[in-house]
Order: sequence, then structure tokens, then C-alpha cells
Amino acid sequence: MRFLFKNFAILFFSAIFILVLFALKTLMAEETKESSISVEDSLGRIVRIPVAPQRIVALSLPITEAIKILGAIDRVVGTSNYTKLRVGSIPELANIESVGRGFVPNLETLAKLNPQLVITWSDNPGPELEGQLAALDIAVLRLDINSPLRLEKEMGILAEVLGGDAPLRAKNFLLWNKEKFDILDARIRAANRKKPTVLVEYFYTNKIAGVESEVYETIVMAGGDNLGKFITRYNAEIDGEWIIKTDPDFIIKLAMFINYEDMQKKESVRQALLDSVLKRPGWEDMRAIKNHNVYVLDEDLSGGTRNIIGVYQVAHWLYPDLVTERDVQDTEREYLVKFLNAK
Repeated sequence: MRFLFKNFAILFFSAIFILVLFALKTLMAEETKESSISVEDSLGRIVRIPVAPQRIVALSLPITEAIKILGAIDRVVGTSNYTKLRVGSIPELANIESVGRGFVPNLETLAKLNPQLVITWSDNPGPELEGQLAALDIAVLRLDINSPLRLEKEMGILAEVLGGDAPLRAKNFLLWNKEKFDILDARIRAANRKKPTVLVEYFYTNKIAGVESEVYETIVMAGGDNLGKFITRYNAEIDGEWIIKTDPDFIIKLAMFINYEDMQKKESVRQALLDSVLKRPGWEDMRAIKNHNVYVLDEDLSGGTRNIIGVYQVAHWLYPDLVTERDVQDTEREYLVKFLNAK
């Protein structure tokens, strides 16, 4: 009898232990579920990230600026060298640590910042980043916020990730952005003119922007006929003879200011880029060259949250009587004051 009672007691307490263990695991799973959310990244993948992360490393300028617009720049603990150059418009960058180059961050520096979340481009750094940071329990979200066509969706995703009043701020920004575009679009449509042809050259000679690039859509939104529409990729190197035969009405060269020295001498860098097009052998008889319709567009304006400024700038070049320099300046000023809290 005593033997049976002893066995029963063992079985009873074992069952209790299993039930308690199961309850604890269920509770832990619920807590984990509540402390993270599932969102869709720019690659269309569903990823789980912490709810309202308080320590973020933002590797790209568009993401960092979007976080500022959404009222959460105080949560950014790390960013790239390139982004920190924009301290003039985002003063908080002065106190944010650099993790080196955005495409190749210093993982040791990044880890020391103890972030809960790293937000980066859809394609850079490579897929090895997730593996390297998973060991440190750091989540990775790939969100471009660069393409004008995906801006609304991706700003919404970022706002959901940040939580708080970020969704309301995103709504206000996107509403303003749409209103500015609608005004411009109505003005150009009302004029009912043939669209001028535009060729956009990237940072290298004869490398032309294709339909996958954010600047391609910028030209379209500004009322231009983008001659890169046959390039199905981001960009492609095109034969110079083809460019000469195409003879675009306008040529736009993209500029990237990648270091402090470039930022200090923006105008001289701009002029050098202009000269690289204006003085190119064999191009002297092209319409854009003869009519002085060659311009340099800052890459920062070709996509991201500043894209509407770039659209107005390009529209001013294409339709100077419809879109004035004052229109461009007012749009930029509104953006800086309303969303970056400039004085």
C-alpha cells in the first residue's frame, strides 16, 4: 500500500510540474508575442521586430530623416558617416554615434551601441547582416523609404514600428506631400504641352537611370518623358552613340556628396559635374548642350522624404514659366519647418 501511495505521489507531482512548466512556456510565448510585431519589409518578407524599439541604428539617410519626421530621432543611437554629414538639417545627428559606412558598417561599434533594431536598405548590406546580428539578438528591418511609388506604404510601416504618435505624424506628412504634388501636377496638366525628353546620367559616364531607380519616377512626376524607360534595371551603361542619336531635350546628372570635403565645396563639385557633360567630346551639337539645358540634381532629392523638393526642382527646369524658383524654395522651406523643425 505504501509503495502504491509513493508511486501515486511521484506521478501526481510530476504531472503538476509538467503543467506548471507548460503554463510558464505559454506565458513566456505570450510575453514574447506582445513584445514584438510582424511587419512586411521592402523585400516583401514578414519579419518580427520589437514593439516601439527605443534603441535604433538607422544605416540610411532616408530612414534617419523619416524617423526624425515621425518624432523618434531621440531613439536613434547609431547611423552612417554619410548621414551624419546632414547635421545642418538634423542637428540631433551631432550626438548620434557613427557606425562607419552604411553599406559596410563596423559591427563591433554597432554591437557596443546595444540596439534593439537595425534598419537598413533592402539590398545593402548583404544578407549576411541578419546572421551576424541574430547572434547578438538584434533585429534587422530592411526598409528603403526611397522610391516615390512606395513612400506611403513604407512610411506607414515605419510609423507602425515606432508606435506612439508616429502614425499620425506619418499621415500628416503624406497628406502634405500629396497636396504639394497635386498642385504641381494640375498646373502642368493644365498647360497641356508635349513632355520634354529627359536623360538622367548617374555618377559615371553613360550610366543611365532605369525604371527601377527612384530618380526615374522623379522625372515622370515632374512632367518629363524619361528616355531611360527601356532600361528595366536600376541603371545601365549605354553606348554614347545611342545617347547622341536620341538627342534629349534635357540632361540631368546626379550628384552624391559623400564626404565632408564634398559638402564644403558643393558648388565646385556641382560645376565639375556640369562640365563633365557640357564639355564631353561629340556632345556639342546635342539640343540639351546647345540650349544649356543640363542640370545637376542632388541625390538626396531624387528619393526619400525630400523627393517632392526634387520633383519641384526638376519641374522648374522643364517648365520654368509654370514652376518658379520661388515655388521650389517655398516647398523646401515648408518641408524643413513643418517636418524637421527648422527655425
